[in-house]
Amino acid sequence: MIIVFTGGDELEDNDQDLEDYLGHECPEAIQVEQRLRETIERLEQRLDEEHTAHSVIKQNILLVCSF
Repeated sequence: MIIVFTGGDELEDNDQDLEDYLGHECPEAIQVEQRLRETIERLEQRLDEEHTAHSVIKQNILLVCSF
């Protein structure tokens, strides 16, 4: 998804940055999209952690079976 933000002048006039805008005044659709991205990032991190754990378990099983 690509979002083009054209309100930079308004933010400068109000001494805000994009993060301030996204946190307080942005349209609901953008807030939902931001929460979805955060959720996806957490799920990807969890998946990476589980993959790492699975690899370690597999290595340990192979090590035990080799004796």
